[in-house]
Amino acid sequence: MIPNDDNSRLYKIYATPYEELYADTVAVYFESNPSALTHALYFNEMTQTEYDYIKFRDFSNSYAKKDADWMRDEHSRLSYVRSFIGKNMMPRNLSDARKFLSILENAIVQSLRIDFARKTELEVIPANDQLIKILSRELKVKN
Repeated sequence: MIPNDDNSRLYKIYATPYEELYADTVAVYFESNPSALTHALYFNEMTQTEYDYIKFRDFSNSYAKKDADWMRDEHSRLSYVRSFIGKNMMPRNLSDARKFLSILENAIVQSLRIDFARKTELEVIPANDQLIKILSRELKVKN
């Protein structure tokens, strides 16, 4: 059991969006489909608001700055990163998937270290920019 102290509270706040991003990336890679989450979560009786929400888990979408207002929970918070992964880190084979997951894991650890050192949660766009910057450096991709 994790003790209920400031560090465990901060961990839950900071780490949960990264955990969701990593898990969704594994699912997208397994399905070889950047829209795998949208397809898995979609159902015919879904309202437009529900659909608008799940589309933020799609790795094939691009987002405008105004979309950040929708990205307030752990599933949608790193949607700009999902888009970056969809454009720059979609594997062609199992070897690529392993390499990209390792890069993502290392980038998440670096980003979490920065978050913990800061001790304040970044807003949506700076949080995404921070992780994309780290991923870009790791991939040697210029945005």
